[in-house]
Amino acid sequence: GVTPTPGATPRPTRSTLATALSGRVAFPVLNGDTGVYDVYVARVDGSGRYRVREGFDQPAFSPNGQWLALRGVTPEQRNLFVVRADGSSIKQVSQNIEDKLPYWSPDGSRLVFASTKDQPGRPKAIYVIDPVPLGGPKVVEGRRVETGRGPVQAEHPSWMPDDRLVYQGCYYFAQPMTCGIFIINS
Repeated sequence: GVTPTPGATPRPTRSTLATALSGRVAFPVLNGDTGVYDVYVARVDGSGRYRVREGFDQPAFSPNGQWLALRGVTPEQRNLFVVRADGSSIKQVSQNIEDKLPYWSPDGSRLVFASTKDQPGRPKAIYVIDPVPLGGPKVVEGRRVETGRGPVQAEHPSWMPDDRLVYQGCYYFAQPMTCGIFIINS
């Protein structure tokens, strides 16, 4: 057998990563001219890069890859939007500047996000838009996710394949207070 030597682990190259991964990635890039972020999409090997929209960040692909949820970062659009992955058909879906970190449900019909809209100066709570209004002019408040003791105060919410939500937060009702990664029914 071969004995591994510290520091001798080969680093993956762009070509080995490109053969191991497929699909697309959406990402924000700071625009040096405007001072705000623009959202881009590219294949995972870096090719085919194009700008989807100017003045947005926090992109999240829908499960079918046809839509992106975005957060607006310009004074005219400081809330959550959905847009087709090619940049067309943009639609505002929330109305609060505090709404951020959108993430799609496994079936692509709902969004979960974090916001301080109902509790300024307090930790973020998580909200669900169900269903996401892709077809009409409707803007949605979203329902706050709650436990029997109040709102789920959290950040970075995501959906698990079994329809439960996973998030980073603190359980303020425990003594001592417990912080970490939690799972709750949607």
